[in-house]
This record gives sequence, C-alpha cells and structure tokens, in this order.
Amino acid sequence: MAIQREVRERVGDATGDAVPIDPFAAEAGNGLAAPGAGGRSERRRESTDAHAAASAAAPRMTFRDFVERAPAVIYVAPAAEPRRLIYLSPYGEALLGYGAGVLDGQADFWSIVLHPEDRDWVLQELARVGEQGRPQRFEHRLITRDGRTLWVSHRVAPGSVTSHWYGAVVDITESRAAEEASGRRATNFLSLARATSDFLHVVDPSGMVLELNPSLGMLWERSPSDPIGGQAFSGWVHPEDVATFQAFLTACAHTPGVSGPVEVRLRRADAEWSTVEILASNLLAEPAVGGIVLSGRDITQRKQLEVQLAHQAFHDPLTNLPNRALFLDRLEHALARARRQGRVIAVLFVDLDNFKVINDSLGHEVGDRFLVQVAERLQACVRAGDTVARFGGDEFTLLLEDLAVGQEATEVADRIQEALRTPVNLHGRELVGTASIGIALSHAGHDHPQDLLRAADVALYRAKHLGKARHALFERGMTGPVHERLALELELRSAVAREEFRIEYQPMVDLQTGQILGVEALLRWLHPDRGLVAPGDFVAVAEETGLIVPVGQWVVEQACLQAQEWERRICAEAPIRINVNLSAYQFRHPTLVDDIGRALTASGLDPRQLTLEITESLMMEEGSDTRAVLQGLKALGVELAIDDFGTGYSSLSYLRRFAVDALKIDRSFIEELEHDPQHEALVAAIIAAGRALGLRVTAEGIETIAQLLALRRMGCQEGQGFLFARPAPIVETGRLLDRGVLLPSVTRRPGRPRPLAS
Repeated sequence: MAIQREVRERVGDATGDAVPIDPFAAEAGNGLAAPGAGGRSERRRESTDAHAAASAAAPRMTFRDFVERAPAVIYVAPAAEPRRLIYLSPYGEALLGYGAGVLDGQADFWSIVLHPEDRDWVLQELARVGEQGRPQRFEHRLITRDGRTLWVSHRVAPGSVTSHWYGAVVDITESRAAEEASGRRATNFLSLARATSDFLHVVDPSGMVLELNPSLGMLWERSPSDPIGGQAFSGWVHPEDVATFQAFLTACAHTPGVSGPVEVRLRRADAEWSTVEILASNLLAEPAVGGIVLSGRDITQRKQLEVQLAHQAFHDPLTNLPNRALFLDRLEHALARARRQGRVIAVLFVDLDNFKVINDSLGHEVGDRFLVQVAERLQACVRAGDTVARFGGDEFTLLLEDLAVGQEATEVADRIQEALRTPVNLHGRELVGTASIGIALSHAGHDHPQDLLRAADVALYRAKHLGKARHALFERGMTGPVHERLALELELRSAVAREEFRIEYQPMVDLQTGQILGVEALLRWLHPDRGLVAPGDFVAVAEETGLIVPVGQWVVEQACLQAQEWERRICAEAPIRINVNLSAYQFRHPTLVDDIGRALTASGLDPRQLTLEITESLMMEEGSDTRAVLQGLKALGVELAIDDFGTGYSSLSYLRRFAVDALKIDRSFIEELEHDPQHEALVAAIIAAGRALGLRVTAEGIETIAQLLALRRMGCQEGQGFLFARPAPIVETGRLLDRGVLLPSVTRRPGRPRPLAS
C-alpha cells in the first residue's frame, strides 16, 4: 500500500491539489489542476485561480477525476525501472482484470500482461523510449486475467522534468478484428482472382492494371509474374474495340455497383483474338481493393456456336443454301434497294420435274446427293451477289438483283436448263434432270416479298401446265387458272368431309363368251354445282395435296365391301374379281400395305378376288421401298395388274421378278387397231408375251366390233369397254352381274364410220 500512498500524494486529493506529472499537464486545462514546476507552474496556477474565481459556481474536475474516468489504462512507471508500475488507473482492472493491488511487490508488470509472442519486441520498444527520449506508439496484444487476448494501442512518453514515464493503453480489439476481417477479404479476393479460370483484373479509372490473375498469362501475351505497374488493359484490346472498352470503363468509374456486360476482343499469346465478355464492379471506395474489378470469361466458343446456330437457322442443312426465311429477308431488302435505285430484281421459282421418281426409285440418299448437285449448278448460273435458296423438297428460288432489263432473268433460266441437261453420275447411274421455272419481275407492281414470290409461283404453274422443262414469265392474266386450281383444292377438301365421292363399276368380260369375269371400281366426284367431275380434272390435285390417300383408301374399302356383298347375293360359277387403281402417290404412302390388309379383314373378301392396278412406271422403280411394297401386297394374297401397259419402257423381266398377275393393254393401242397395222402388231406381241408368261391380258377401251374381232384373232382373253358396258352405279352393275353375260352393243360411235362385220 506504500506505493499507492505515494501515488495519491503525487496525484493529489479531491480538493484539487496536484502532483507534478508533466505529460498530462498540457491536457489539464479548464478546471483540471495541472502539475508543473518553477515560474510556469505558478503562472498557470494564478491563471487557474483567476478562472476559478470567475466561475466559482461551476463544477470543478480534478486531474485525478480525469485520469480515473478516462476509458484507457493510464499508468506511471519510473524511468529507471520501466517494467515496474507505480500507478495504474482503475480502468486497468476493468479491462485487464488487474487492479492497483498488482503493483504491490510486483517488479515486472509487463511480464504478466504481455502476449508471449509480443513480449520481447514490446520491451525493446519501451527501452527505446528512454534511449531516444521521445514518445512512442505501437500496437500489440495483452493477455487478460481470465485468459482473453486483446489488441491495444500503446502510447508512452518520458516526462519532461520528472524521472517517470507516463503511458496510456487503449483497447482496439474490435477495430483490429474489423481490419483483420477486411484483410482476409482482400486476401480471399486476391486469392480468388489468382485462382479463377476466368480472368479477373483490378484497374484504376484510367484503365491501368493494379492486379491480375494468372489466367492472363495463359490467355494473353505476358506472364502474370511480370511487373504490372504502368500496364494499360486497353493494350490487349482489339483496336476496333478500344473505344467501346474505354467508354464502358469511364461509365463504370461513375457508377457504383456492377456494370456491363460488354464484349471485346482480346489478343491471345498465339496472336489470335478471343471474344471476352466483361463485367465491371466499382470497388474504388473499398479499401481492400481500391479499384475497378474487371471480371470476364472467354466466350469465343460460345460466339462461334451462336454463329453456327444462326447459320443453321437460316440455311438448308443438306445443300447449305439459304432457306425460306433468309431468302424472304434478302428479298425484302432487295426490293427496298431496287425502289430507291430504280432498278429491277427478279425471282425465279425452280421446281425439278419428276424428282419423286429419282427419290423413290433410287432411294433418298441418291435423291439427296442429286439435290446437292443441282444446288451447285444453280449457284454456278448466277452472279456472286445473287441468292440461290432451297425452299424445301425439290423447290429452289433465285433472287437476281440489279437487273437492267427483264431479259437477263430469262437468260439465267436458259442457263439453268442447259446446266441441268448435263448428266449427274451417282452410284454408277447417269441422271438427267429438268426443271420448270417461273419468273417474276419487280417492276410488275409487286411491292412485297410475298407478292413477288407468289407471282413466280403462278408462272411456275404455267410452265408446268405447258409441259414442264421450260420457263414462263409472269403475266397478270395467269392468276385466273391458279385461282381456279386453289378453288378446286378447297372444294376437294370439303368433298371428303361431305362424302361427295361415288364409285361406278365397269364390267370385264370374256371376249369369247361374254361372261362377266369381274368389275373395275372407278372413282367419281358428284359436285353439288358442277355435277359429275371427271377423274382427270381432280385426281392430279388430290395427289399434289395428299388427299388421294384418304380418298383412295375409301375406294378400296367400299369396293371390297361391295364385292363381298355381290359374292353373297349372286351365285356365280366363279368368284367375282374387283379391280382397284392405285395412284403413284398412294402407292408410295408408307401405310398402304396395312391399309389394304385392314380393308380385306373388315370386308371378309378373299384377297385373291382383289386386283390392284399400278402403272408401268411404278413397276420400273427399282428402289428398295418399291420392292418392299410389292412384296408386302403379294404377301396379303392380292393380285397385281399393270395398267396402261405398252405406254412405258418396262422390260418383260420385271413382270416375272415381281410376280405380276395381269396386263391391261392401254386403250390408245386398241383405238388404232382398225387403222394402223403397226398398232395391231404391237398388241399381238403384248398378248403373246403375256400368254407366254402365264399372265391374264385385258384389253381396255373396246368400242367396236372390229376391235373385238381383231382381239379374238390375237387370242386376247379379256376386255372391257363401251362395246359391252359403260361404268355404272352399284344398282345397275348389280343387274348386269345378275345376267352374268354381256353381248356386244353395235351402237355406232359418233364421228366414226360403222365398221364392217367380219
């Protein structure tokens, strides 16, 4: 307690008496009793007394009050023994857990409270105070009585006239923890920046690099270990993108938070350019960073993929030509330029003639390769600035720009026809293509892309109507037939729903006895306004629209049901055959075999009573699909007949290969039997070949006795025609079947001399 009494004597009591503690004297103004020495102390005391007299009513704070209330550990130590304290303010007990009692007999206070890792260097700093004779400030750790570690700010100063040191220790644990957390964030940030696979840079507002991650060295022309001071990030940016990047950086410097992204090209180590997407974070106010963070990633592959996807979206995958969407876009821009410049553009609509024969007979792979060859030849026929596009299937469109006169478009069409005439060699086969081409010119009043394209399509229809393998230039009068065709298509679709179709039957007879051997089912359209529409007026449209499939299936189903009904009602010596024609489109439909099978099952008809008539051209198609269909039909048990035989170019070997059961001689040969000996010779040859192959031969279109007698002489077995019966509805045909035999009618045909009987 002797030390405490000494301190109290030196510090003073509550009356305001002071001890001469020099370092605190300067802070003891305004009521604090400031210690001092000599005349200066006396003058200050006089000043203080005067001030006190002037404000006697005001409360007074002694120096001791200040020291004991201060939120700091204030201590006094002899200069000769700085480790031994002679005074410790009450805050020492509150902060450290050590009160004034620790001073009694304690020779080394700091050995108790200093952190072991800081003890040596702190004691060296305390010793340096005496050596240098001036105040010192440093930060270190203390250990409290309960074992906690505190960070403190330690200030110590030698007295100016006394032999004591005076110190103050302030707790900075919280602020130090905050600084350490900030430091850890900065360390983590920089570690992340160095470790990330994306590039991450810190730059100042001018773009000078302050920090970068190692991925820079992998991507660009320098190593991340090189000095970065004075390096401008824009030095890696493509010259064409520098202005964009600088504007972006300037905006980021004035915008808090995250900005971007922006895409720029950066130079790689291999001198190539990568496209990089950059985001910027304004962290200028963040002490741990103090700059603008540029984070980005190499998106070169993504950009390449985007370009590839965009190309695929606007180009045909087979020929790599522009598709419909890109063609219409280019056509729209071309029309706008043509209007401004007073020039002419042309659209050519190209449709390959009979491409289905190639595609279906030789297979889709050959058909695709043929289309690729056609695309290359079309491109060779136009200028570099023109456009060739594939619209789909075997349809192509051409856009010819900056034409002086319309004749240039027809010259291109001529070049296309000439180019297609050169054979294409595919799998050892030489294929020759022809095309129908419709041409429309912009000066014809077509202001919209669809108008010009529609005009070219109308001209294409005209070219096909004239016989294909030619071109036609659009004229205003052409729209009438096209509108009629569209109207017919709409009415045909409605006819299916309204069940306007009918079936008439024409008997086939034994030419020697007149016995009815079977009937052929013939499709008719009973139009509510036009009346009976001939098949030649609507079958082609039905095939083009695909309506022939449901209509043709309906014919098969009705014919099978009717044949089975006649079979049950008429007790004929031999079963009644029913012949049904299959169109080329219907034959190629993938469900044909299954559809025929369902019709037979539903009707209960014996498959041997159904004969399916196909054209000679279909028989010639050697594709695997054609063979599979023919084999599937034969597996059902139905018979196959070649319709209009003699008009094609088939060889007799095909008849045996596909197990054909019958031939039907085209009516054009029968019609000329009376007038052309060559036709008679051809018919005789067909009959002889059929008999030699064991085929049933039927002559179509017999209208005169002379034709009948000629066919009898040649040994023809069967025939049908107006000479025996016209096609008739179900009821009338039933009456003929009840009779069983048809005799020739000798009614003279109009416009022809009556033949002589022989």
